[in-house]
This record gives sequence, C-alpha cells and structure tokens, in this order.
Amino acid sequence: MKNNVYKGEFHDDERWYQVFLNGKIFDHSSSLQVCNHSPDGFSWGYYGSGPSQLALAILLEEIGDKAVDFYMSFKDEIIAKCQHEGFTLTSAQVAEWVAKHNELDEIEDARGIVTRLCAEGQMSTPRSKTD
Repeated sequence: MKNNVYKGEFHDDERWYQVFLNGKIFDHSSSLQVCNHSPDGFSWGYYGSGPSQLALAILLEEIGDKAVDFYMSFKDEIIAKCQHEGFTLTSAQVAEWVAKHNELDEIEDARGIVTRLCAEGQMSTPRSKTD
C-alpha cells in the first residue's frame, strides 16, 4: 500500500486553494489529461469542478486508471465534505474507501449477472429458505 499524505490548504487572504502531496505541491496536470474538469486547479468542500479534479487526481495517484470508475463517488462522499479551511487525507483512508466501493461493485456485478441469466432463461430466480 502507498503511504501518501494529501494536505489541502485554503489561503483566505488570497482566496486560493493549494494541495500538497507528501509536502510538495500536488500537480493536477496529469489528471487534466484524463478529464479536464478544472484547468484552474483543485478545490474541495462543495460539489463542483475543482473537487472533481481533485478526486480524480488523488485516485489516479492511488489506484491508477481504475480511478475513472470511482472518482465522482469519491468526490461526493469525501472531497465535497472536506472542511473549507483545509483537510488531510492519507493513502490508508483512500484505500479503505476504495475497498468498500470495490465490494459494492462486485455485489452489483453479481446481481447483474444473476438478473441477466434469469431473464435469458438460463437460471431460475433464487428462492428464499422459507419457500
């Protein structure tokens, strides 16, 4: 597992957001190549383009290309809820969130397969133990 620390700082006097990865400025240019939500940079604490870019960038750093599948939910559940004044987020916290969503995706995939097989007549609808 990675051991990154993301720290977001809001500079009220200058009205700008800055994100650091392990103490260095976190560059958003690689995430822009995947999806250009916010060419002006990152932000957090609301549902918008800056938080979308930040969610994508963090997940690209942590899980690579699979980030595209998860980053909007990550934005909604984590980034948009960060305090306006700033935040700290670790690789462990991101990994925990991703693991939870991987499990949910696997459950949904399994349900989808069962539903499709039932619809195609290749499988009967599962019965409960009380039937």
